[in-house]
Amino acid sequence: MRRSERKITDPEAIEYILNRGYICRLGLINKGLAYIVPMNFGYEGGYIYFHSASEGTKIDILKQNPKVSFQIDIDHRSVEGDSACNWSASYLSIIGNGVVEFIDDAVAKKNALNVIMEKYSGRLGWEFPGKVVDRTLIFRIFIKEISCKGSK
Repeated sequence: MRRSERKITDPEAIEYILNRGYICRLGLINKGLAYIVPMNFGYEGGYIYFHSASEGTKIDILKQNPKVSFQIDIDHRSVEGDSACNWSASYLSIIGNGVVEFIDDAVAKKNALNVIMEKYSGRLGWEFPGKVVDRTLIFRIFIKEISCKGSK
């Protein structure tokens, strides 16, 4: 990281960003080109969880290459300066990479859906009809590497 004074290494600060981020952008490689997908997500125990339809470009790519990058950011604001070159931004951000694992077990899928729902609703204990669980694809990123930085 070029700006080492912006590096964040505190695990609690990193989890704070993972838990407060609203969108996770997945970076995939499709035939040599970057393919970026913004997604809702949940975080628990070192994994980032996602739900998806079972078909589509993203799923086709992940089945060919489960290695991904991801990015999450929060707390954006402009920091005014007295000249154009002195303007800046305040933010907290994470980038990382890992490997996608598909989840097939119905109980594990419901748990993952509850992790995602808790993030956005603030509560647990959602019920998911079996037919919905059956047709919903759940995958998670096993985080291999993560880097965090911020500017205030």
